[in-house]
Amino acid sequence: MIEEAAIVVPRAIGMVRQRAVTAADGSRVSLQVDTICVHGDTPGAAALAAQIRGGLLETGIEVAALR
Repeated sequence: MIEEAAIVVPRAIGMVRQRAVTAADGSRVSLQVDTICVHGDTPGAAALAAQIRGGLLETGIEVAALR
């Protein structure tokens, strides 16, 4: 699990824009991102979630509650 905002925010943006993520073994995995999970027991989880949201919004990615 990655906890550093400097790594998490660009990674989340890249997942949405590129529709892929780099796995731990270095391979690329295609995906469709509908949600991003921040574990509540992660130190600073609320601040991390806010930074992710801010990063997504700053790059023009729509953020909305699931319906």
